[in-house]
Amino acid sequence: MEHANQYKGNFTPWNSLYEVELVTPEAPSHRAGFNLVEFPPPHVEFVPVVMTLARKYWQGMEVQVAELITKSPLRVKALVSSGPAGYQP
Repeated sequence: MEHANQYKGNFTPWNSLYEVELVTPEAPSHRAGFNLVEFPPPHVEFVPVVMTLARKYWQGMEVQVAELITKSPLRVKALVSSGPAGYQP
């Protein structure tokens, strides 16, 4: 939850944050580093840098902020936080 709250502000203040659980825990899944999802710095050759980041992501390397990709449906357990004034899309 700490990482989710930390990164929530990087997208939009209107995003809500939910606690969820896997409906089918045995479904295929992959744990990767969301911290690797970024653009390279300016004036750096784009493709080689992004290819390196992608390989690390799909190999599950350098995970500092975990992201879980799964084929399982998710069950919402709780609303952890919402956008300004309780905005609900």
